[in-house]
Amino acid sequence: SAEGQGFGLAVVEAARLLDEAAPAHTVLSGEVASLANTDPNLIERRGPMLLKGLVHPVEICGVLPASLTPAILEFPASLTSEHRFPMVGRQTEATTLQRRWNDATNGIGTLAMVSGEEGIGKTRLVRELAQHVHDQGAIVLYGACNEGPEAPYAAVGQALAQAVGLDPALQMASKSEGPLSAVIASPHATLRPADDRAPYTSGDQEDLFEDVANVLRRLAVRRPILLIVDDVQWGEPD
Repeated sequence: SAEGQGFGLAVVEAARLLDEAAPAHTVLSGEVASLANTDPNLIERRGPMLLKGLVHPVEICGVLPASLTPAILEFPASLTSEHRFPMVGRQTEATTLQRRWNDATNGIGTLAMVSGEEGIGKTRLVRELAQHVHDQGAIVLYGACNEGPEAPYAAVGQALAQAVGLDPALQMASKSEGPLSAVIASPHATLRPADDRAPYTSGDQEDLFEDVANVLRRLAVRRPILLIVDDVQWGEPD
């Protein structure tokens, strides 16, 4: 080292990685990330890089700033309402949803499905919960299925697109290619006829599901998340 207290490839590699790190950011090699058993949800893999003084490229990773609290997202515009009267007659259902939310905030991920006849107040019930948890600082993501042909998982893409500014890896995915990128762009994509659309392969689906789960895990480290998918009845069964 410059102080004469160390030498060898490890010291050279560390010095070069330090040069690559922006202020207040952490950079490490893929090997160190594996040896340290670092949470994969907090690792941003940047690919191999040839560093000065080293013969072989080094796999570079960045550590996502999990300790930084993201800005609170605005309440989804699609859920805003001008209701002037409080909701009545849904105390049992509201209590059930609140109990599920409490489980989620205690680390127990949960799924709740709200069903009923058209116009019975399903969205209003969910909106009340969403407004309550948003007021407490939670991240509320909202997407809706639409009647007629649309891109696969478009409702999920609509919801995730709202969080692009909160997650560096999600932001990178929105500017690259792949299943997650296609889903984020899907609400704004021009659709081909339904019988002309290439379906996702099983491998694409597995990658997509894993990517979405990782995004939600990273965001949940910062704030609790309520993900709402509305009008599921219009979603295609496949």
